[in-house]
Amino acid sequence: NELRFSLDGISSLTISYDEEKITFFESEGDELVIKEYMTENKDSYYAKVTEHNDSLHISEGGKPFFKDGFSRYIEVYLPESYHENLIVTSTNGDIDFSGMNLDLSMLRVDNSSGNVTLDNAIASDIHLSSTSGTLDLGNIKANKIRLETTSGSVNCTELSGNVTYTSTSGNADIKSAIGSGSYKANNSGSLNVVYTEVNGDLSFFNKNDRITLTLPENLEFEFQ
Repeated sequence: NELRFSLDGISSLTISYDEEKITFFESEGDELVIKEYMTENKDSYYAKVTEHNDSLHISEGGKPFFKDGFSRYIEVYLPESYHENLIVTSTNGDIDFSGMNLDLSMLRVDNSSGNVTLDNAIASDIHLSSTSGTLDLGNIKANKIRLETTSGSVNCTELSGNVTYTSTSGNADIKSAIGSGSYKANNSGSLNVVYTEVNGDLSFFNKNDRITLTLPENLEFEFQ
């Protein structure tokens, strides 16, 4: 099933599926293209689309009552010209932005029992959450960055911005960070964070595991 939409006048785009893997590609044109591949082709299984004012919401359609043998995966072709709000959710499937260069106003990704792969993203506000999955991140830059995991890990090449990280039973490995932040591991899991530039307060809490922090050599600070 293929769907095409003009994003002219759209300031908020939401894509929501349950058990499907969602893979993003850069569109060659100005239209948003959704391609749904499924093992059984029925109109009732096609995506549900709601458009209201400046918001476009695309969510999964129906499924067979007995789902054994039925599968579906989604390809999203997002225009490079789209710079507004993007919200993506998947309950039990991977969300893959690898190869994409996102430049948005706001990005929110919520995932349960799946992995999120995000190579390059710039936004004013970025919020990423995962339950029982990994946040595999490349270069992430925003004024505010919020990372939440439950029984999941965060691997990131570079974070730039004010970071709020909270985790229950998950590791965080931040290879390079710029800015400020608050990091809390509320149960178990290690914190390994390298700051190459600090421009605000940093705080770290880990209830049951270690904190490994690297700071710039010439940084002057008050330490508690």
